[in-house]
Amino acid sequence: MRDKSLQDAIDEYTAFVGTPSYKESVRTMFKWAKPFLKDRRAVTVGDITVRDCREFSKHLARQSRAEEISAASANTYYDVFRAWLSFCVRDEMISQNPAATRRAEEMLPDDTSENDQQFWSKEARTAILDAADDYAERALDEITESGWACSFRNRCITYIYSYSAGRLTEIVASSKDEERNGICWSDVDLEEGSIRVLGKNREYEYMQLPSAPAAVLDEYRQIVEPASDDWPVFPSAHGPSLHRAARRQLRERGLDEDEREELLEENVIYDVYREEGLVPPPLTNSGFKQGFWYDFTDEYDLKIDGERPEIHGARRGLGDELYREAPQLAQSALRHRNIGTTHNAYSNIQAGETADDVDEALGSDAPQSFLQEGDDD
Repeated sequence: MRDKSLQDAIDEYTAFVGTPSYKESVRTMFKWAKPFLKDRRAVTVGDITVRDCREFSKHLARQSRAEEISAASANTYYDVFRAWLSFCVRDEMISQNPAATRRAEEMLPDDTSENDQQFWSKEARTAILDAADDYAERALDEITESGWACSFRNRCITYIYSYSAGRLTEIVASSKDEERNGICWSDVDLEEGSIRVLGKNREYEYMQLPSAPAAVLDEYRQIVEPASDDWPVFPSAHGPSLHRAARRQLRERGLDEDEREELLEENVIYDVYREEGLVPPPLTNSGFKQGFWYDFTDEYDLKIDGERPEIHGARRGLGDELYREAPQLAQSALRHRNIGTTHNAYSNIQAGETADDVDEALGSDAPQSFLQEGDDD
């Protein structure tokens, strides 16, 4: 182990991250964490204990109660803090992550910021998937014309986030985070029903893949015919990006400009990628939304509470449905680290079920009604 000073460990992680949006979260987190750790006399990263991490989560909770930061921000800062220490483990600065323990995390404030956000009901999910099926069926000719079918790619993505409780930027690349490149075929295990993803905490996790999206994904693979497991599962369909990436990879293989242009002019672009063993660029979340989702939901007039379906509403809705079946099942599907997070997210369901249990336990008679049927207020 190479125990390093706090500042060295912080500098290495900040340099490693490199993405503007996440780097800003890292900087903000360290504004809170650095003085706190120094006050606790942690000089090196190896000095940080589980107790220090627990006190840091309590410190963030106190700041949330004082309304200095929101509960969501407190949880985000702790997630970044934990990810930093995970990086230190992988870089062999420390042997274990003291922040990744239930004892350290349990003092964080409840984040209820999603309570009023959109949920997909089972009926809404069915309507959206039926529309995605129709959308793909209407585009069958694409397979022979272009060597694959963009519509089947979009259908497959829709099935996966509808059933897996995954986040879109875990499945496709992020346009604002260069570390999130989407899943590739080596991440997919159709037999076991799982997909390896870079989770919210920037640690690799296995996301569940039920039978319906697994079947759609299997069919889609037969259509796209990836040249290798290094291919992104969901490649870009943007012509200029595909040609630009192909030219770069062909140039790196030693083909001169005339050879590159002849190859690209005489062949369908995806045939070039397959036959030459190239790797296409991945689809981004903004490309999916702007290139498919907005037009698709408008074309089929898909609405939830009068609004266009939000992609993250699929995760919330599935969690709601699974929680009613079994809280532990929802926790596992949502990949929450502890059941308390799941309970907090669906506390309205828990309260309603508790009310039913209280009624049953007390055996109370219905109270007398003072309004007769048909009375007006």
